[in-house]
This record gives sequence, structure tokens and C-alpha cells, in this order.
Amino acid sequence: MRYRQDYTLDVQFSDTVQALEGEVVQLVGFMLPLEATDEQSHFLLVSTPPSCFFHVPGGPAGAVEVRADTPIAVRWDPIVLSGTFRLIDDPEAGLIYRLEHAQIEKRPSP
Repeated sequence: MRYRQDYTLDVQFSDTVQALEGEVVQLVGFMLPLEATDEQSHFLLVSTPPSCFFHVPGGPAGAVEVRADTPIAVRWDPIVLSGTFRLIDDPEAGLIYRLEHAQIEKRPSP
């Protein structure tokens, strides 16, 4: 991944990552809410705990856009989600991964 001069992303996915396109996967991360509500059906799952709402932790490679059919309660501890993994091939989106039909699987042990 690299930024172009116009600040859009130029992403080349490895064969391993491309093989996950459309597969049901489990991801562990931290919820970064996108709205000021107690439950979220659209949020980011990030690789490190959010500490500033003006910066996405981990950048585009460490963030997954999440779409859940049933809203998920906001929490600040790590969560495990399952869903359909998608690669976002839109240089203006600023994100490169999406998890569709996401649902909570379990909470990891501390």
C-alpha cells in the first residue's frame, strides 16, 4: 500500500489476502464507533485501542469497515467478529477491507 500524490491509496493485495475475498472469517480488534449511539451497525474494527477520534489507529492496513445486520453494543475491550471478508478496490474510500454481515462470536480472554 502506498499513497499517491492525490492522497488516494494504491493497494496491491497479496495472493493470500485475495484468497480471503468472499470468505467467512473471524477478526479480533477494537471497536471504533462512527456515530454517537450505544449500538452500531456500521463502525471500524481497528488493530489497536482507539485513543483519538481524529486518527484511525493502525491506518488503512489496520482498520476494517464493519457492516452488521444486527447492531452491536459499543464496547472498548477487544471483540471477535465473524463475517464475510471483502476487499475494497476504491482508492478514494481510504479503507481497504470490509467485513459484511458481521456478528460477535465471543470475547477474547484478557
